[in-house]
This record gives sequence, C-alpha cells and structure tokens, in this order.
Amino acid sequence: MRDLSVALRSGNYHYVVEADIRGFFDHLEHEKLVEMLELRIDDEPFIKRIRKWLKAGILEPDGAVKYPERGSPQGGIVSPIHANIYLHDALDVWFEETVKAHCREAAYRCRYADDLVCAYELEADAERFYGVLADRLGKFGLEVAAEKTNWMRFSPQNWKASGAFSFLGFEFR
Repeated sequence: MRDLSVALRSGNYHYVVEADIRGFFDHLEHEKLVEMLELRIDDEPFIKRIRKWLKAGILEPDGAVKYPERGSPQGGIVSPIHANIYLHDALDVWFEETVKAHCREAAYRCRYADDLVCAYELEADAERFYGVLADRLGKFGLEVAAEKTNWMRFSPQNWKASGAFSFLGFEFR
C-alpha cells in the first residue's frame, strides 16, 4: 500500500487501470501452474506434493467431497502462493517485459495476489493496456470481471477531475 501511495502521489502518473479477475481462485488451471513450477523447481517429489494439494478434496456443506479440476481453495493456506506463482507469469513478467516496452511514457504495476492496479503517465498507454488485458488473462484461463475493471484519470495535478478506486480495502482518491 505504501509503494502504491508513493507512486500515485509522485506526479508521474495520471491514469489508473484497476483490474479484477473474475473468480480467480476458482479458475486457476492446475496444469499451467505445475508447468510454471517445473520451470523453476527440479524436485519431482515436491511437484508431486503440489499436484496432490491441488487435487485434494473439498468438503462441501452437505457433507459431499468435491475433487476440483481447476482452482485453488480460497482461504487455503497455500492459495496466495499459488496466486503469486500463477500471476507472476501471467501478469508480472508480461507487464515488465512487454507492456512497459510498448508504453511511450512511465508505467507502474502493483499486484497483491489477484488484485491489480496499474498506473500510467499517458492516457493512451492506460487505454491500450485496458484493451489487451482480457486477451492476456484469457491465455491463462482467466477472465476480467468487466463490472469491476476500469481505467480512469487519477492525477495529483488535477485531483478534482480524478476518479477514485479501492484496492485491498483502501480507497484511493
């Protein structure tokens, strides 16, 4: 929160894209996550344990046990780790290597698990990112929650014309 606040108050950014991933923890693709892990971890017993964790049954309120094909239990102790691994490849690396390379001016990303805010100096850069985000997430089996995702003017130089957004329970104005 501190880093995001400092970035937004710096005067370098004038537009924000606030993004929400629809049902992220329900749609995380197990095989993609394991592939991402295997790129960094050469420990088959550990990978096997992750596969078991992903396939572990979930006790439903009616007493039935559900064995998920996708997703990571929201609230589960390992779910934030799964989110960070999955979205590191899906969003973080892409933003740093591709999005920033196509921006004409400064761009900044702040992500915590599945919550994302990106700030841009130029309106065109923010609008372009907003336009390609859904396609990028789709490559990873994810979907943008259109009703909770938008871009807006957000500038300390013209705060009266700027919008407001919430991030991790904090409201930014």
